[in-house]
Amino acid sequence: MPYITVGIAQHQPESVAWRYAFLVPACAFVVIAILIMTLTQARPLRAPPPAARAAVSASLCLCMRALVRLHL
Repeated sequence: MPYITVGIAQHQPESVAWRYAFLVPACAFVVIAILIMTLTQARPLRAPPPAARAAVSASLCLCMRALVRLHL
């Protein structure tokens, strides 16, 4: 941002240049976000295979049992 401020200060008063120095990155952020949202494609997540779902549910059950034992 100091480089942006120095560049803008060559054409605007210093009291205005620091305000523009904050505005330039903010506008760039918004433009990039809009480009990402319009030019990219959202892909749906594939469901995990049944074996993976069973492993996750088993590990969650073990975690829940351990938490119950700790609190009782």
